[in-house]
Amino acid sequence: MDFGLEKDGHKIACEISVTTGEAQELKDIEKCLVAGYEKVILCSPEKKTMDKVRALIAQRYEESDMQKILLFQPEELFFHFEEQAAEEAGKEERVKGYNVKVNYKPVQEEERRQKREAIAQVILQSLQRNGAAK
Repeated sequence: MDFGLEKDGHKIACEISVTTGEAQELKDIEKCLVAGYEKVILCSPEKKTMDKVRALIAQRYEESDMQKILLFQPEELFFHFEEQAAEEAGKEERVKGYNVKVNYKPVQEEERRQKREAIAQVILQSLQRNGAAK
C-alpha cells in the first residue's frame, strides 16, 4: 500500500502504479483487502496498465470483492474524492415544519477550469489597475 486514508472509521487503501507490473499490483490489492480495507484504489496514469489490472481482477475476484476495488487515472481520482465529499455534505433537516434535503454536486472539470480562469482574470485586471494608479 502506498498510503491509506481513514475518516469516520472508514479505511481506504491507495496504490499508485507507475512502474510496477500488473501482477505485483494485483498482489498489493489483495494484501490491502486481507488487511481489512473497505476499498482499495489503484491509480495509474497508464490506461494500458489499468485495463490489464481490470482484466486480472475480473478473473480472480467475485463481484462483491470487485466492488471494493476502484481503478482511476489521476484526474478521475480527484473527481471521485470530490464526489464523495459532496455526498457526505448533503443533509436533511427540518425547517419550519418541513423536511428539507440538501444535495451537493461536485463541480465538473470544465466548469472548475472556467472559474479558475475567471478568478485569475479578475486578479490580473485588479493588479493592472493598481499598478496603473500608482
